[in-house]
Amino acid sequence: MSIREPSPEDVSGPDDLEVAGATLGLQVTHPRADAVMIAASGEIDEATVAHFEEVLAPRLLASVRVVVVDLSAVEFLGVPGLQLLTQTHLRAQDRGLELRLVADDHGVARALRIAKLDAVLSWYSTVADALNADPQTPDRAEPAPEHARRWQYDGEEAAAMAADDTDVEVFADIARELAAQPSEQAVLEQVVKLAVQHLDGCDDAGILLLHRKQKVGTAAASSRLVHESDQAQARLQEGPCFDAALDTTPWRNRVYRSDDTATETRWPCYMPRARELGIGSMLGFQLYRDEEVFGALDLYGHRRNAFDARTERLGWVLASHAAVALASARTDEQLRTAIATREEIGKALGILMERYRLSDDQAFAVLKRVSQDNNRKLHAVAETFLRTGELPGASPPESG
Repeated sequence: MSIREPSPEDVSGPDDLEVAGATLGLQVTHPRADAVMIAASGEIDEATVAHFEEVLAPRLLASVRVVVVDLSAVEFLGVPGLQLLTQTHLRAQDRGLELRLVADDHGVARALRIAKLDAVLSWYSTVADALNADPQTPDRAEPAPEHARRWQYDGEEAAAMAADDTDVEVFADIARELAAQPSEQAVLEQVVKLAVQHLDGCDDAGILLLHRKQKVGTAAASSRLVHESDQAQARLQEGPCFDAALDTTPWRNRVYRSDDTATETRWPCYMPRARELGIGSMLGFQLYRDEEVFGALDLYGHRRNAFDARTERLGWVLASHAAVALASARTDEQLRTAIATREEIGKALGILMERYRLSDDQAFAVLKRVSQDNNRKLHAVAETFLRTGELPGASPPESG
């Protein structure tokens, strides 16, 4: 969606929309000369996010320093809304603006934490806190590791990117493609496909996973080259992608970049193997991390100096959107698993009640006792009972 210039009609006032049963209320105010605030209420999902963007996008072109988005009255913030906020944050940075979110410590804030965006987006508990916060400056952030750097753009580069509608279309395509994936693995595979498709200079791409900071695996890859590169970094315990996955401070605008593997002095053990594989340039972005697994998005160029500032920027956007989509896919998979587990337990209870004339509480007590006696999870006991017709290690229960 192209950003339109603000017009004199952009004044404070309510702007409500009801679509497919989902209601989104928006009100724009100007609490002070250098700030604009958008107060949202209701639901931000696939049905309402376009309207949210229509109201939000022009404010990035206004003569203000701070854009506050009050989400404290938002009842539901879906993946499309998270992706729009991430995109808006990046575009605000390009224009030298600050995007500040207001959210309570439960609903919206919890969604930000689940999507690993709480370290990317600035959010506050109250509107007053958001308006009165000190301006953010780069030196407030933690220092980058030795091999990492932050992307920084001068005013001319930022203006050029801001005016490029192609980037806006790419952002939208990435968001739509990733949000449509049905599983975590599908998201990872689509990320690799989108990287090669959209990022200039990217000949190959992959997702490197680091398990318990030791074992390295390749979750998705565009070619055999990616697998061999990951194996080399795993064996040598170094490399741009290995370091991106291992980064101890996620989501600080960091990129691990090598413009010329022939002259690269960092990662001295890995670089000879990279040259053997025909790799000329590399980019590594941290994709996600949890207690057990760290992941990085890896981009490979066959020639030297394959990546420019735009590619680096879009790579980080792709990694950001991928993190949101992965969080959503994981939640969906967990929900499907929970529903399937509950259905299995319910079927097992029904059979026990009918076969042995037990009450609901009595049937559940039987499953629970068998689970404890055999040190097996309740759903595993139910699955075995449904498959075999027998309770593992148990004599028939007495009827009620």
